[in-house]
Amino acid sequence: MPLQETILKLAQINPTTTPFFSIYLNTLKPRGKKSSGEVFLRKMILQFENFHSEYGYDASSVKKEKAFLEKTLNELTFSQAAGYAVFVNSSQHIYETRQLPYSPADQFFCQLTANLYPLVRLQHDLENYVAVVLDTRQAKIFTIGLGKIVETKILEKEEFVDVRLKEKLGRYKVYKNKLERKLDLYIENFVEEVLKDVKQKVSDQAGFSFFAGDEVILPVVDKKLSGLKNFEHGFLKIDIKTPAPEVLSKSLAGFKKSKKQKRTQILQEFLEHLGSGRKIISGFEKAFENFKNDNILTLIVGLAPGYEICFCPFCWYWEKTIKLKTCPNCNLPLEVVDYRHKLVNLAYRFGVKFHFVEEKPEFKKKEGVGAYLKR
Repeated sequence: MPLQETILKLAQINPTTTPFFSIYLNTLKPRGKKSSGEVFLRKMILQFENFHSEYGYDASSVKKEKAFLEKTLNELTFSQAAGYAVFVNSSQHIYETRQLPYSPADQFFCQLTANLYPLVRLQHDLENYVAVVLDTRQAKIFTIGLGKIVETKILEKEEFVDVRLKEKLGRYKVYKNKLERKLDLYIENFVEEVLKDVKQKVSDQAGFSFFAGDEVILPVVDKKLSGLKNFEHGFLKIDIKTPAPEVLSKSLAGFKKSKKQKRTQILQEFLEHLGSGRKIISGFEKAFENFKNDNILTLIVGLAPGYEICFCPFCWYWEKTIKLKTCPNCNLPLEVVDYRHKLVNLAYRFGVKFHFVEEKPEFKKKEGVGAYLKR
């Protein structure tokens, strides 16, 4: 199951009165050593019964969940994966382990719903994109997903090589102008063919495209791209001979820079609109109340951690004081959770669009949270 489907599936699971464990493990192994994820999970298993006691001790659940985690720990010893996400709740028969193509920080959450925030953050930071390197004869189209090249496609036009060869031999000197027009048309048609393929990949699985090439074809690419709407793209200084690993490293650096610029722009636009009379609010409390009333159109969340709150996933009571264990409204257990984590999890659960943004002092003063409203 694709990672996005896993997130959506877990986000839809109803809260439970028994502990829901969300565990993130870095399983990269330093030479001759155990991974930090193995050491971290082993410590968690030793303390497992203490975590359960926070929500009422159930011997049967403890036995099942502990056995699953011990089995997972044994598998980590032989795994070559960079990371794992583990979700466990015996009352809802959830025993799920997902290999990750990247290494998350080792984290452990004992709450009443799945905490998907680390998974969502990592996925947003490593979104898919397409990198295209081309000249007038060939195009290499790299699809990058979660920081790795997942597909390489090569488009070629053999007949163009023949035309260039004949031109060099001087067989078409008399028709030079006509030949140049044909070559220009050929290049335009080739670029359109490449863009058609790239647009399909972008609509299916990616959200951004990079282009790189020689001085002959890039102006044609730029001209064609200028006529496209809602097509995010950038350019790289590499050529058709650049090895795939270098294409990956330079495109990743360019993507991170572009991502930061986009996040900064989204925040700047939000701050400019704030207080303008538009349907827009800031601060956790206002954001949460509008979530409760199904009035959030787009959520804006800063990248920095927030503070922990006590939250009831059954009646949506919340309190900044984290000493409470039982909801004063419905007398059911409360979970302790970072309020930014909770808002992002709710956004996934209810299909609300959201953006992560670069943290700025003026936004931090507003608790690093804001939203555009429906009404």
